[in-house]
Amino acid sequence: MSDLNSFLTSGGTNTFLALTAVSTTPAAGKKHVIGSWIIANVSGASLSVDATIQRSAVDYYSVKGFNILAGDSLFLHGLLGKVVLLAGDVLRVKSSVSGGVDVTVSIAEEP
Repeated sequence: MSDLNSFLTSGGTNTFLALTAVSTTPAAGKKHVIGSWIIANVSGASLSVDATIQRSAVDYYSVKGFNILAGDSLFLHGLLGKVVLLAGDVLRVKSSVSGGVDVTVSIAEEP
């Protein structure tokens, strides 16, 4: 097990009507280990979300068209396993409702 150099939290509220970056890319020679990825519905109505990992300009979906009820949250990864992001990788989110989600990502940066 490697030592963690830092622990980062990324995210916030955005319109998210198109796939939008919610994480920074790791620096060259570093990697980000995603501990948890939470998408909270703050819209007051049901909505659907897409969540991807973009690598080399290609989006790989973690979820696509996932419905989240009003006031509910979607927890990605965490208990199901870790995701490792390499230099150039970006987490992206899209919502069917403008301003409808808050996104929080817990990231550990490793050498």
